[in-house]
Amino acid sequence: MAFYPTVLSTTNNTTVKTALQSESIISKTPIGSMPAGLSTITCVEYSTGRDIVVYLTLNNFVVGALAGASAALAMGNIVYTLPVGAQFTTVAYKNISLTAAGTAVAVDLGIGSLIGSGAQSVLSGVGATAEDYLTGVATTTSSSGGTAVAQMVAVSAAIATNVAASVKDIFLNGAGTWNSNNTGNLTATGNISFKYSLMS
Repeated sequence: MAFYPTVLSTTNNTTVKTALQSESIISKTPIGSMPAGLSTITCVEYSTGRDIVVYLTLNNFVVGALAGASAALAMGNIVYTLPVGAQFTTVAYKNISLTAAGTAVAVDLGIGSLIGSGAQSVLSGVGATAEDYLTGVATTTSSSGGTAVAQMVAVSAAIATNVAASVKDIFLNGAGTWNSNNTGNLTATGNISFKYSLMS
């Protein structure tokens, strides 16, 4: 079965639909949804109609605001929302670099169904669901863009089965022990992708 991509562009808050095969234009309704009004993240969904591969591109995507204080702080921001109904997610991947003003910080960077928040230096302190899609790994910031860190795992059974009543939002989360010169925003650049199947 051929795969046809649905391209969701948030640059001008419109949905752009294209086909993988140049001789055929397939108009498709977006399967998942994106944060409204953002120009720093775009999404391509490759779909058979039942199995979906989501490919997100982040360009200085704001993960959260820094406090400019010597303290632990967790933060996060939504990158994708699963559709209504039931889904089964099999694998998740990210390759992300982080930018923040001031002294470099090793950020515990993961993907979860709960947004990162609170005075926590690691995502496990926020709770298991702050990193249930991808367990956080150290990703060091730089004022000019740090080194990208790649990670891919099979999604755990705890989050793989997503039914109608489950949390549908997916967040990129980070936590670290920050410095007083870490001001402004923590931003992420790179790619996130995952694969899921529609079960209903």
